Amino acid sequence: MFTEKDRVVHKTFGSGVVVADTGVVVIVQFESGLQSCLPDSLERVLDVPSAIAAGMTCEFATMLPHLQAKCIKSVNDQWGVFARSKIDLLPHQLWVCRQARMKTPCRMMIADDVGLGKTIEAGLILSSMLAAGKLSRMLIMVPASLVAQWVKRMYEMFDIRARPYSPAEDTPSGHFWEMNDYVVASIDTLKMDNPGRRERFFASKQWDLVVVDEAHHLSNDKKTGATQGFALLEEMEEYGQFRDLLFFTGTPHKGKNYPFLSLMRLLAPGKFDPERPMELQLDTLKQYMIRNNKYNVTDLHGSRIFKAPVVTSMTYSYKPEEAEFYGKLTEFIESGMAYAGSLNRETGSVVMFVLITMQKLASSSVAAVRQALRRRISRFEEAKNEKRDLENKLKELNEMDDESMLDEKCQIEEKLLELLSFVQIGQNERSALEELLSYADAIKSETKLEKIIETIEADYASEPIVFFTEYKVTQSTLMSALMERYGVDCVTFINGDEALDSVRMPDGTVKRLAISREQARDAFNRGDYRFIVSTEAAGEGIDLQERCHVLFHVDLPWNPMRLHQRVGRLNRYGQTRQVEVRSFRNPETVESRIWDKLNAKLLNINQAFGAVMEEKEDMFQLVLGMTPHHEIQSLFAEAPKHADEETLSTWFDARSGKIGGKDVVETVQKVFGSAARFNYNQVSSILPRVDLPDLLPFWRNILSVRNRRLTIREGELEFNTPDKWKAFGILPKYDDVSFSRKPRNREKILGAGHKVFDAGIADALSLKCLVSTSSDINYDYYIYSVCDQVTDSVREKCRRVFVCEVLKSGEVSRVMVDWEFLKVLNNFSIGSGCPLRRATINSDIFCRCEDAVRELSLKSDFAPRVPSITLEAALLAGV
Repeated sequence: MFTEKDRVVHKTFGSGVVVADTGVVVIVQFESGLQSCLPDSLERVLDVPSAIAAGMTCEFATMLPHLQAKCIKSVNDQWGVFARSKIDLLPHQLWVCRQARMKTPCRMMIADDVGLGKTIEAGLILSSMLAAGKLSRMLIMVPASLVAQWVKRMYEMFDIRARPYSPAEDTPSGHFWEMNDYVVASIDTLKMDNPGRRERFFASKQWDLVVVDEAHHLSNDKKTGATQGFALLEEMEEYGQFRDLLFFTGTPHKGKNYPFLSLMRLLAPGKFDPERPMELQLDTLKQYMIRNNKYNVTDLHGSRIFKAPVVTSMTYSYKPEEAEFYGKLTEFIESGMAYAGSLNRETGSVVMFVLITMQKLASSSVAAVRQALRRRISRFEEAKNEKRDLENKLKELNEMDDESMLDEKCQIEEKLLELLSFVQIGQNERSALEELLSYADAIKSETKLEKIIETIEADYASEPIVFFTEYKVTQSTLMSALMERYGVDCVTFINGDEALDSVRMPDGTVKRLAISREQARDAFNRGDYRFIVSTEAAGEGIDLQERCHVLFHVDLPWNPMRLHQRVGRLNRYGQTRQVEVRSFRNPETVESRIWDKLNAKLLNINQAFGAVMEEKEDMFQLVLGMTPHHEIQSLFAEAPKHADEETLSTWFDARSGKIGGKDVVETVQKVFGSAARFNYNQVSSILPRVDLPDLLPFWRNILSVRNRRLTIREGELEFNTPDKWKAFGILPKYDDVSFSRKPRNREKILGAGHKVFDAGIADALSLKCLVSTSSDINYDYYIYSVCDQVTDSVREKCRRVFVCEVLKSGEVSRVMVDWEFLKVLNNFSIGSGCPLRRATINSDIFCRCEDAVRELSLKSDFAPRVPSITLEAALLAGV
């Protein structure tokens, strides 16, 4: 017969603790959970009190790395703190990893503000799952423009080697899904209607984890139905294609409860229902949604990391010839709008589109609208078929709601402006366009560009600067001006085409330049170029903060969310300085006047909102994310062009009533106020205060156990790999690795997930050791593992190390958690072992320690509902 708490070993399930013996089967708590076993399949092993009584000890040199490995695994399985990230980890990122790892299955929406390191959070979760043996297959689904970036970052930051999905490789004989277990794929590519690919995809093995970036693109509207991406995930869920699911998005709620709750139901079926009132589901939201913003994240000392950008508006006035052109263009647009009102709805909407695009181009630069005028005149009789194709393409892109396609949308808008020649946008259009072009040609230099150069000279004489503009013509015009002033090698660019026409070089020649987004980004971050001019192609996924803190808005897009995304390229994790933003505008234009009023309205909302929210939020991003784009665009397009201030204010107040209205503010308060969020004051006491350097003592000790010498030269480690560890992917010798996040090369980082390190941890855990003594220590330490006996698939099944420190008097001094005890162990010398001179330990000590461990575990962040506590080992002071 077995008795409760007997330690046993099973050839399949490993070590465990007996819960009950029914006489027929024995119920045992193993690492993997509760199992019912036949008595003859179990081998009883010695427990710690019996080992002490029998005087059975192991060498301290064996016990020390064994206990260190237990602590390392315990803390990393929960926090991912020893992941091989090449940048320092922040408390909120560790906390996000902890929240996700505590759930079984892991179903979470992580809706952090832009710039808080979502790929780092994802990498921490993946690394922790990999190190714990919980991740064999992983699919990351992202917008097409972010595939390469995710592949690169997972590899460079965490050594996770994912394969980008390639339709060309996905053939009947290619076996793509069987051959690749870690895949990054474009959502749009996967959702394409290709029967063969679809069948192969759904026939593949289950994914342990699916990650969806920019998850707000998955939509299920009550009226229009589900997008293809949403339908794909829904079908994958229905067929059991994945176990765990993570959504990443900065704007989870787009203004309607039904799509938001549909997305939450996709994440957690049975927990949310879009047909039920939102108020009845808010309590559940905190279990599945995390929202951190730049206002509440800190470093390990509790200091706020981010400062609000310093935004300055740089104003200028038009020269007489610019003012005359703007006035003529305004007259043309007003006349065209009146003409559009006399047409049928379909034709009138086409005319309005052309006029709005002209107005947007003129807001960017004279060069941009001048080129459009020339092309429209020259192609006045052409391309009806091309026009139709482009309209269909634009409709398709609008339905995709993919921010990564903004450049392509802008280019299609420009082309459609040229192609819509057969639709008259006013009386005597051609002659009117030719007159406008003559006024544009009279402008030899643009005041805006002169103001930009003047600002650089006055305020940023040696600083690197990021410039943003909506249109490529403005991009090439600004690059030409910068080259003329600062030399041909001063500037690079980013746009969706990865090419730029009509760039005038300092010698007067005109060239076409080409460079990839990644090459331009890396060159700018290295310091090869002082300036970088980007279109909205860098609004998502391109980080430029490594050496730059200054951003210039060359133009102000009519979609204000893009401003937030632009600034997010600099004001993000890794930025060491306060970001400075300059916007350039003529305050006399109607577009600039509308911007002033919109900003004032959002400022008032922020101030009012701050009084009712427990945590500060940036309403600019959230309100605009919940406002349909056409409502904001109409403010710019339809504003009276020559109205006085009072008339314009009255018009604006009437038209902007829905933006940031009471219902929107209440929704933000309810949804984001109900989400879980990092709070340093609540979390600081449980944050693990360990990092990669704390692994060095363990590494030295386990190598010593395997008779390998560790040599350290200039911070780099050199050692021969023990024979027992050698396997595929592990080198026979290492001579340039380190436990540092700042190595010269990424491959040099040792930590959880590195194959040789994982082999060392597994080896140390396999060492059989119950009791040991050391002359170095002054206390007795009793090492316990704690898990939750409740197995209802709500929390991750894991064991956490707790350690009871006992004085020589037999009183409990304190109880430590894993990382705290690792710090203690790292102070001991491997050669300080000594014989056991005590044959017995008062049994009351074990009872007191178990009670103390139970009390702390129930109060801790671990908080098992029904704790199962097992005494794993004892480390006793030498007498």
